[in-house]
Amino acid sequence: MTVIAVEGRRTERERPKSTDASDLLMRAKVIANRPSSRETMIGARDLYGQALKVEPENIDALAGVATTLIFEALNGYYRTGNEQRLAEAEELLARALAVEPRHLAALKASAALRRARGKFEEGIAAAEAVIGENPGEPWAYKEIGFSTMYLGSPLGALDWFAKADRLGPHDPGRWTWLEGQGHALILLGRDEEAVRSLSRSARFKSECGRHARVARVGLRACGSRRQIAFSARAISKVPS
Repeated sequence: MTVIAVEGRRTERERPKSTDASDLLMRAKVIANRPSSRETMIGARDLYGQALKVEPENIDALAGVATTLIFEALNGYYRTGNEQRLAEAEELLARALAVEPRHLAALKASAALRRARGKFEEGIAAAEAVIGENPGEPWAYKEIGFSTMYLGSPLGALDWFAKADRLGPHDPGRWTWLEGQGHALILLGRDEEAVRSLSRSARFKSECGRHARVARVGLRACGSRRQIAFSARAISKVPS
């Protein structure tokens, strides 16, 4: 992540108008690695899309566009059009994986796509394929954690979220598994721990949007376990 950030900033500084596919991809990855928001997804996809115009079968760009579409759906940025986003993402990933079946970014996006469609067992299998390629990828452990939780095992999910955190204590996506950990704790009735986890998630994410409000709601509720449980369960209904 650090190498991508450094190279991306250098590209933006030295070649801000470059239409070379590699430069466009580097700039897109810098934006994509920022805390997730509607704006970052749009910005990254625009650059990935420009790279595809230069190289229509570039697998990094195909996987990049697909990833932005999937997380727009997963994070609930739009009320409509999500099935179309997922269908487009699936087609893009099929093209990428047909060229390179072990492409890491495409495999990661494939796991998230299956989670978005409620195919949690398939999502776990896809994330395990990512781990097979890169055992140190915290994102994959996070994906298994979410799918495990949605399959009805929040206690098992906590183990996966903890593995992600051990592997990626400084990863830009850390807030996602901290939030997942908070949701699992809610389901286990460990609401005070849940509030702390959601608060850590909000602090780690470098924007004052939805996840910061999540933590403030929980923290204001700390005077009463019943209030904590109510606030935390309301939070749990927010897509991740």
